[in-house]
Amino acid sequence: MRLGAPFWSIPALDARGEKRRCEPDGRCAATPTLNTLRTGAGPTLGGPQGQSTEEPRRHSPAGHRAGIPGNAWKKEHVMNRTVRPIATLATILFGLLFAFAAQAQMAMGNMSMDKMEPGKVIVAIYHVAPGKHLEFLKWMATRDAVSKEAGVGDTQWYAHMDGDSWDYISISPVPTDEQDKKVDEISKSKGLTTGFKSSLEFRTMINSHTDTYARGPTTAAALVDLATT
Repeated sequence: MRLGAPFWSIPALDARGEKRRCEPDGRCAATPTLNTLRTGAGPTLGGPQGQSTEEPRRHSPAGHRAGIPGNAWKKEHVMNRTVRPIATLATILFGLLFAFAAQAQMAMGNMSMDKMEPGKVIVAIYHVAPGKHLEFLKWMATRDAVSKEAGVGDTQWYAHMDGDSWDYISISPVPTDEQDKKVDEISKSKGLTTGFKSSLEFRTMINSHTDTYARGPTTAAALVDLATT
């Protein structure tokens, strides 16, 4: 600073620490400093009595995205952080519920076998005529398909290997009267024999057979419970 310089030419520091040179008419101009050079803001003329008309600097909030207001971005960020854990938790819960439902269904099935009275079945033993085995099996497979279509249920078949003289054993559910009627209707629609004609056709393929009504499947423990309760 030069000695004897007019007071209005003496640089003064404003509130931000920037040098300002005041003119006799009261206007002050900011002298560029390192801070203003970094931010790109140049000196501006001030208002009366050294008051600066320079607009305050605006700093973008941390993490601010271009084109998205700060508050909107914060809300989106919070929603993303909230929705993802909820979706993951929901997936885990649905998986657990599915597993529990499957386990409960299996438990109910075991309970029905152990505690409830078993259903009725027909156990049939067949002695097939010589040379008629394949014809017999095809004939029975066609009737089994009709019974299944009528809602009777599947028939379990066992083929002879060694021992007694029977050829095949079948275990099938006992049909209701309504199911028997439906079996006849489906058989007629497919051109199959029914009634007495079907019985005669069946006997051309076998030497003998027996039908036995029984209860099952079950367990020995379940039968003990039925006998003692």
